[in-house]
Amino acid sequence: FEARAIYYRVNQGFDHMNVGIAVVVQYMVQSERSGVMFTLDPDRNSTSKIVIDAIYGLGEAIVSGAVTPDHFVVNKDDLDVVKEEIKAQRRQLVRRINPAPDEDPNLWVDVEDDAQRKPKLTEQQAKDLAAIGKQVEDHYGTPQDIEWAYEGGKFYIVQSRPVTTAVATTAEEEDDGAPEPAATILEGASASPGVAFGPVKVVRGPEDIDLVLEGDILVAGMTTPDFVPAMKRAAGIVTDEGGRLCHAAIVSRELGVPCVVGSENATSVLATGREVTVDGSRGVVYE
Repeated sequence: FEARAIYYRVNQGFDHMNVGIAVVVQYMVQSERSGVMFTLDPDRNSTSKIVIDAIYGLGEAIVSGAVTPDHFVVNKDDLDVVKEEIKAQRRQLVRRINPAPDEDPNLWVDVEDDAQRKPKLTEQQAKDLAAIGKQVEDHYGTPQDIEWAYEGGKFYIVQSRPVTTAVATTAEEEDDGAPEPAATILEGASASPGVAFGPVKVVRGPEDIDLVLEGDILVAGMTTPDFVPAMKRAAGIVTDEGGRLCHAAIVSRELGVPCVVGSENATSVLATGREVTVDGSRGVVYE
């Protein structure tokens, strides 16, 4: 009965007194690498591609958007890696060994200097993971949103669910080559397509979400499920961190709100009240 659970049940029309709770116990993978895989390209709803985001450490950091991941695009038919975007990672989340009862079981540690800018997956590993993704999609019969982990030379699939914004098409959306409408302020990753215009509201944490009004551009370091009420009111969303498969990106696509993630410094460059245009299709914020 926390606020977030109550809000979700009300929105979905569930009876508060008629909801069962399931407890899942899983083996804890001390992930050397982890990430998210979609068995379609969510930017274009192309079912001919598999997209993979990858980081060092535990997957919580990628799902929450605390770390900007490497991004790989793989052809589904021949498993060729057709695109790689490698991002520097300076810290990773690991499982604390034998934590005290009052200690956070997860711990942020620095990534070694020589590893920070290296790809999180080799080309062969990306292919192997994509092949697993195809198997999972074949099993469920629909495009999947998959969380994965890698430890000791082995991939683990820790979660799979249907892609909530899937559209059955293999057509690739072409850039129309239209001229840029204004000066570029920031660039990041295209997370949810569309264009939105409005005043910026910089949100430092969930306690400030009431500042976001209908038509505002929500700007945050990252988003969590606690941000969803504000995300529903926002005309557009921009984050400092995160990749195309993080919380902000997935929820923005579900809501149909243009979103740019991984801009690195939106919260410091964009001041509350400044009017901007967010192009979620190109991953650009304009004057």
